[in-house]
Amino acid sequence: MLEDIVQTIYSCKFSKNNWDINEWTYVKRPDVKQDLNECWVQGENYIENNNPTHTSMIYKKKFKGNLIISSTISFLDRMAPSIVLASEFATNQNEKMEYRKNFAIVLFDRGINVWRHVYKNGDSYWTKVAFWNFRLVHCKIYNFVFFHKLM
Repeated sequence: MLEDIVQTIYSCKFSKNNWDINEWTYVKRPDVKQDLNECWVQGENYIENNNPTHTSMIYKKKFKGNLIISSTISFLDRMAPSIVLASEFATNQNEKMEYRKNFAIVLFDRGINVWRHVYKNGDSYWTKVAFWNFRLVHCKIYNFVFFHKLM
């Protein structure tokens, strides 16, 4: 069973009064030059990005070992909610956190893409390392589970 492989380290629901904003930090892509509003809209049972471009929140505690991520996700139009697994960050000249190395598992209307991002010599590089093409409907709620087992 998966429960035998993975020990629960953290669990939360992004519904009103069920998570602690202080356990998370805002992170943006380094190619997004403008400073972003570090605020997400809190709904009754969800959170929503309050920026016109990619930004995300990262749980402050680092994980090691086997991992299961489960999420309930919905999106508007072609927007792409994602699960980001980040191994390296930096602070930019405005003291804002930015990604340096990460993988993004992205749901969108045409399926799932997995992107590897690296930052070298002041430039961002993305490689699509996996994809699965299928139809997803905007405004529909999907349950998403990602499992990673160390070999």
